[in-house]
Amino acid sequence: MMKKDNSRADLSGADLSGADFQGANLRRANLQGANLQGANLSGAGLWGANLQGAGLWGANLRRANLWGADLSGAYFPAAHLRRANLWGADLSGADLSGADFQGANLRRADLRRANLQGADLRRADLRRANLSGANLEEVFLEGANLEGANLEGASLIRVGERFDGHTFYAWKREGVLFIKAGCRHFSAEEARHHWIETRGETSLGKESIALVDSAEIRAAARGII
Repeated sequence: MMKKDNSRADLSGADLSGADFQGANLRRANLQGANLQGANLSGAGLWGANLQGAGLWGANLRRANLWGADLSGAYFPAAHLRRANLWGADLSGADLSGADFQGANLRRADLRRANLQGADLRRADLRRANLSGANLEEVFLEGANLEGANLEGASLIRVGERFDGHTFYAWKREGVLFIKAGCRHFSAEEARHHWIETRGETSLGKESIALVDSAEIRAAARGII
């Protein structure tokens, strides 16, 4: 295990693959370009750390505190970030494909042009996150909070809000268009069948189906499906 207090340490470009930093203090440490493949950073304090361009493939960052950290251009596909705190972190241009963000705090995070393909964002807090231009194909979004998120140019469409306040989102998953509406999360075909069968000719059913229709038209126009 590495020493516990590495605050403000200069570890830029270091080969730290497989290193054990569990619970370590890495506040404002310089890890720019470091190789942290498979490293254990669970519960580590990385407030304001510089991880620009770092390699974090398969790293364990569960419950790590990355508040305000700079992870721009970092490479961490398949990394484990369950319940990590990434409030206000810079993840612009980062490769986060297949990463596990279940229950993570990504509020106000900068995810511009990030690759989140196949990432698990279930129950993640993405309120006011900047996801403009991000790749969100194949992501898992059950229970995710996207209130106020910037989705301009992202492969996730904010379709519209139903009269009861539920916002509809659409994106490509498993080769088809998926719909997220409140706690509902299913393919467009399943969504249409659900509201026809359960709501029939009600105003809620009609509006829900209209929003699904709109999602399909907009997704096709943007080349998402």
